[in-house]
Amino acid sequence: IDNEMVWDGDYVEYYENGIIYIEGSYDNGIKDGVWKEYYPNRSVKSIKYYKDGNPFGKWTFYNENGDVVKFENY
Repeated sequence: IDNEMVWDGDYVEYYENGIIYIEGSYDNGIKDGVWKEYYPNRSVKSIKYYKDGNPFGKWTFYNENGDVVKFENY
């Protein structure tokens, strides 16, 4: 019997104060689709895309004021 936990579906992690830190989704333990990470002030830190667990598309990174600071293409 394999007791290892496998994430499937929506995933959300929070800062200790209850503000969302990161959200995305898993498909049978593999990152898939859009993943968003947030600063403690609730502004978006990054938007990343995954396809079958691999980085995919154009990732966008922001500073705490919401300005785009970097792009990465996959």
